[in-house]
Formats: sequence, C-alpha cells, structure tokens
Amino acid sequence: MKISRGKIFMHFLLSALIIGCHTTAGMDSKSVFSFGPVSSQITTTSAKVWLRTEFKENLQIEYSKNRDFNHSQFTELIISSSKSDFTSIHHLKHLLPDTEYFYRGVIKKRPPIYSLIGRFRTPSKEDTPFKFTVSGDTCAKYQPFDLFNKMKNKNPNFFIYLGDTICADSPLKEFHPALWHYRYKYKENRDDESLQKFLRNVPVYAIWDDHEVENNFNSSWGPKIKIARQAFREYWPVKSEEKTILYYSFSWSKLADFIILDTRQFRSKKTDRNGYTPDATMLGTKQKNWLKKKLSKSKAPFKFIISSVAFNTHRKKDKWSDFITERNEILNYIKKNKINGIIILSADLHKAIAFPKKENKIREFTVGPIAAKKNCSKKKYYESKGYFFMCDSYNYLLIDISKEAGNPSVEVKYYDEKNNLRFREKYTADE
Repeated sequence: MKISRGKIFMHFLLSALIIGCHTTAGMDSKSVFSFGPVSSQITTTSAKVWLRTEFKENLQIEYSKNRDFNHSQFTELIISSSKSDFTSIHHLKHLLPDTEYFYRGVIKKRPPIYSLIGRFRTPSKEDTPFKFTVSGDTCAKYQPFDLFNKMKNKNPNFFIYLGDTICADSPLKEFHPALWHYRYKYKENRDDESLQKFLRNVPVYAIWDDHEVENNFNSSWGPKIKIARQAFREYWPVKSEEKTILYYSFSWSKLADFIILDTRQFRSKKTDRNGYTPDATMLGTKQKNWLKKKLSKSKAPFKFIISSVAFNTHRKKDKWSDFITERNEILNYIKKNKINGIIILSADLHKAIAFPKKENKIREFTVGPIAAKKNCSKKKYYESKGYFFMCDSYNYLLIDISKEAGNPSVEVKYYDEKNNLRFREKYTADE
C-alpha cells in the first residue's frame, strides 16, 4: 500500500471537518466504531479495553461470561474526543480468575449501537498452564498481515507485540514527525483485517522500538519522543507507573512474570561516528534499578525480560552490544543474586535466532518479522555456531508454560508463515 503525504494530510483534514456535523442517527456499527475492541492488562480480577470511534461519542463497554451478554456488566461512560484521536481505554472490574469473558463497545442510542465482540480469558491464581505468542515488526507496505491469522489459530492466552508496531518513517520521503502523521500510521496498520480480528480475540501487550518514532532514535530526539509517545499510548493500552514512561510488568498465573523494557527513549545519544562511550546507558538509571528490583522480587519460576532489541548479539550496532558495560552489570546482578529462570525475548533483527544459555549464560529468543523486509545477514556465522537461524520466512514464537509433577517447564516453538514448526526446545527453570 503506497499512500502519499498529500493523501495522509487530506485524510486528517477531512476527518476534522466532518466532526462538527456528525450524528449517529441511522448509522451502523462499522460507521461508528472504526477499530477495536482490543483487550490488554488482564489480571485475575480486571482488564483494560481499547476502542476507537469515528467521532465524539458517549460510550462504555458491556462485558459478560457468555456471548449473548446475559447478566452483563457495564463500565463507566467515557467520552471519546479528538484530544485522543477518538480512542478510549475502559477499565473492567470485578472479574473472576481463569474465566472467559466477552465484551463489546456500546453507545446507548435508540436503538443502541454495538461494536464487534471481543473475548479474553483471565489468568488463574494457581499453577495453571498457559501459552502465548510473540513477534514484532509490521510495516504497512507489507500488508496483508497474514501471520496474525496463523497466531490466532493457536488460541494463545495473550500476545506480546515486540516493537515496531508501525513504521512511521516509511516511506521516508513521506515521513512527518507530527502527531497527525503518527496517528495516521497507527490507523494505516490497524486497518488490516487480519490484525483487527486477531486483536479482538487475543489480549495484547505492546512496547515500542524505534520506528514508532524514527529509525534508531535515542534520548536526544526530545520533542519527537513526546509526540510519538502520546500516539503510542493512544493506540495501545499501557500500564506504566508514569505517563512519561512505557516500561511495565505483568504476571500470568503463578508460573511467569513479564518485565517489558523500553530500550529507546532513555538510551544515551551517540557521541561520535564510532557510536557510544563505555559508560553509555540503554535503560537509564531509573529503569535499570526497576528491572533489578522486579527480578529480585519475582517468585515465579520463569521471568521473561522483553527487550525490543537483541541482547546477545556481537558487534551489532544499535543493540545491547553497543552497551556492554550496562549489559555486564545486569548479567552480574543476575549471577550475584542467583536468579534463575530468566528468558529474554527480543525482535528488531528481522530474523529468528535462538541464543542458547551458553551465550552470556542466559537464553534469548529473537523473533520476527511479522511483515517487514527479511534479513539474512550473518546466517552462516550463527549456523556455524550451531544456533537455530531463520530468515526465509515471516515467523512467530509460541511459548507453552506448564507444571508437570510439580516441575515447571517451558516449551519454545518457532513457526514460519506457513505455520510449519521450524524449531522447538523444552526445559525447566533450573536448566
């Protein structure tokens, strides 16, 4: 799909002009609810639901344990407005653990206008098995995003969207670092039917990488970061401690904790053509201390560190190998405190690599892309070391976590764009 900057601007202008004369009388669901609903931040008793309307609306979420919405509950009314590009996030409360819920947006006109129906399952409070999918990197020009259909058919409990959820700076000649442009790029991707259907049926936990702002951005991008962060928060529900940060954590049952890092907006700026100084930081002091605290306090057998960029790469610009001092500090902290069961999940390389535990003594699985240019560089290098490597296909991870005979285990599986199983590995938290 190729859309000129002029067309993007006209879309923005026409939307603004239509707002003033809008009425929902006689409209159907598709003309009122443009995207969603999407669920995220699922706990044993609560959830968040995201929606976007075409115009200013008074709306709420109806949710129930059955698809016909008998004995349903409603969230508080929220007004969607142009201040958030008509997106809204709704809080569902008083849920039950390990229970399937159905939900939909509703505008209480006569007759009411309903969005399409979404579904999710809350996590268990016990050691209940679960599974989730992981991948990243989606650029609009590679639509349709068919890989989402493959992931949906695996019926995961949730999905981790590991960066580059849009390509705001592609094509570069049409890139404009303004709020209306970032918003348009989110809508451009969200317009994909496969992605829409997937998000209605699978809760999502998203984090950005660089292309939500601009290629290889760091802390020196200042004003662009603030604008792009607003758009990201408008289009993805994020549960962070402050509005200026995007890193956050969540748990699923007693078996796993997830620590989602922001590897971009706090990283040091490059000092010269050679890159970064030895004392450069990727996370910033506050986020790094937060990571250490989360790892130390976790009682789950498995602790997943979600990093949008690869951790174990060598001599690879723009990745953790540019921040060796900080990487070693984190590894030494893990070793000193005898923290087991850590698995790093990463993307951005546009290829799949399974780094074994011997690499920095910590396992990492790099995945993707979902729909972007494939990258086969260093194929011979990694294969010569005996690493699993896949660059001939779009790909995703399916991770199963279970507890058999009192022993928690994880099984990691790579699938390609034809849903062929290309790699699998199973081990316990202590291995």
